[in-house]
Amino acid sequence: MKAFVKVKILFICTVFVLMSCTDAAVQKEQKPEELCALLDHVSGNQMKITRYRFLLESLSTHGPISTKQVYEYTVAAQESMRKQYGKDEPLLTILENINALLDDKPHLTYEDAIVLYIVVEGRSAPRQN
Repeated sequence: MKAFVKVKILFICTVFVLMSCTDAAVQKEQKPEELCALLDHVSGNQMKITRYRFLLESLSTHGPISTKQVYEYTVAAQESMRKQYGKDEPLLTILENINALLDDKPHLTYEDAIVLYIVVEGRSAPRQN
């Protein structure tokens, strides 16, 4: 439980730092799903952009959270996993995994699910390719 609280505090701090550092003009021009695709280097792939949109909208139903906030929290989670555990997962993978987690545990909010995901996935062994 102690690790969960520590990760949740670090995650919240990371979210606020990333939100303050994000270029507001870029965010106003592009939708969250387009920003996800841009960060995952698949910005020209309309099928993936549609999938990002579906996942962002689906995940935004788990608590009082907007699709933009789901995007911001997911980017913060990606950064947190990179810094804390040395793991670099695409945003699409994180979104898909959180969606599956919330299908199994619908009582969780998105915020709790993403923190749980960081702790569990971060501590797991690196994936073999």
